[in-house]
Amino acid sequence: RNPQAREPLLQRLHMKTYQIVFTGRRKDAIDIFYTISALRSAESPEAAIASLYDDYEHISMPRVTEYKGEIYAV
Repeated sequence: RNPQAREPLLQRLHMKTYQIVFTGRRKDAIDIFYTISALRSAESPEAAIASLYDDYEHISMPRVTEYKGEIYAV
């Protein structure tokens, strides 16, 4: 068996889920800022915040906590 095939799975096992509450807006939104809560899986809180920029912009005052709840795949 190829040990590299297991590598992505092992990386996911080391990831944690973080809840991030911040002020910002969805990408391409105009002029309206909200308080937003988002869940992100990442290896660190910094990586979780960085991943927010895929969907949001003007992110400020992020508060990061490790999410201990259950996540269900649909």
